[in-house]
Amino acid sequence: MEIRKIKRRLTAAYHYSFIRMTLNFYTCYEMMTEKTGEPESEVLALYARYLEILSSFLEKQDMTLEGLESLRQDAIKEMEKLTAYTDIFQAYEYVMNRVEGRFMPQLVGKKPEDMETFMDEVIQYLAGTSDPADFHERFQLIISQLPVRFTKNKFFALVEEGMSVYKGAPEAGLEDMIYVLRSEALLNRPLASDGDCETGDGHYQKLYHMLEEFLQTDFRTLQAAEYYHLSSELEKAGEMISIESGDILMLMDLINDLYVLLLGKGQVIMDLEETQVMTKILKDVLTLFKEDKWREIPEETADLLPKLEGKQESSFDQWMANEISMEELAKENTPEAEKLWKMELLLSGSSFASLERKASEKTVDEARIRKELDQLFADIRDSWKDLPKVLTRAAMAKCLSNLPITFKSSDEAESYIRNSLDSCSDEVEKEGCIRLIRSIME
Repeated sequence: MEIRKIKRRLTAAYHYSFIRMTLNFYTCYEMMTEKTGEPESEVLALYARYLEILSSFLEKQDMTLEGLESLRQDAIKEMEKLTAYTDIFQAYEYVMNRVEGRFMPQLVGKKPEDMETFMDEVIQYLAGTSDPADFHERFQLIISQLPVRFTKNKFFALVEEGMSVYKGAPEAGLEDMIYVLRSEALLNRPLASDGDCETGDGHYQKLYHMLEEFLQTDFRTLQAAEYYHLSSELEKAGEMISIESGDILMLMDLINDLYVLLLGKGQVIMDLEETQVMTKILKDVLTLFKEDKWREIPEETADLLPKLEGKQESSFDQWMANEISMEELAKENTPEAEKLWKMELLLSGSSFASLERKASEKTVDEARIRKELDQLFADIRDSWKDLPKVLTRAAMAKCLSNLPITFKSSDEAESYIRNSLDSCSDEVEKEGCIRLIRSIME
């Protein structure tokens, strides 16, 4: 591959990241000014570290990637904590949706659904697409809402069947699915020690105490007042997680763009006037961040923004026009190709992507699948001992809805759905499942 082609791609990445980081940093400050008076976010400490690294970059100090890499890893860990809260509150949402029929006046005493009519609707919905990927997605959505009445052994057998499709596939696919199953099985549950939950005053402390309320609830004897209170708490938890996740995502984009700039430093030539404009905006906003008074951005700084109008789009077009595949880059053994390989991952759209190279792209055999599943099932058995049955059922449903389809015909799929509904003796739960599935189909 021509080195000129790699350098053009490096330049396009550097240019795009510099402009995007400048605009995002400006927007980030404006968003932060609107949060004054709110509980202090656990993410703010990460932002403070980012500001110090950015300051060193703007002052053209000698820098290595170690500090930024450490910050990136810590941001990933922070997102994993929030993902654990997301997983368990989504499981409780599954539980709450199945008991709401007891407390909604418009649903109490309603005539039961006609199963044959409902199954006809499901079949029409599944048959409404000829695209296998779309069919798979539709079926997974339905499975995610079905009532679950499996023993652990039956559940494990279904997981084994779904995972069998990974035989002969690249290792990365198996590892990704195991990670998903561990998350959906609630194996990464939040801990009191996360974010100093016991003594802190941030979002984690509030989320953990909300979660404790749910964990201590007996859903078999749930009363109306308690149901409405928990519904309100579930909504608040969702809002808190959304805010905190948004802050981390915004920070991660800033980290990734600065990472690209450090990788490309000394490798590219930039327009001097444009660089001066971006540096001036970044320095002005950085000063405001460090003051911690949340003053408005000065007019003279805001007046610089029109000079960057359309630049992000044009730099992105240049980035796309000089596309090089990861396979091509992997074959190149040059410092420029190594840097570009990391830039590709940083700008891939998967903000939390690992930047480590895999030693090899081995394929999966039965022994590897067996080893991964044995560990997964052992961890599930141990973890689910202290969870209420309603929550383990929710976790089973979430796991099964993520597995590849192994049914050989639409009749098998229909039979699976019908049996899941027929096995549920709780009419309120069954009606709730049907309502949710119908809302998805509509």
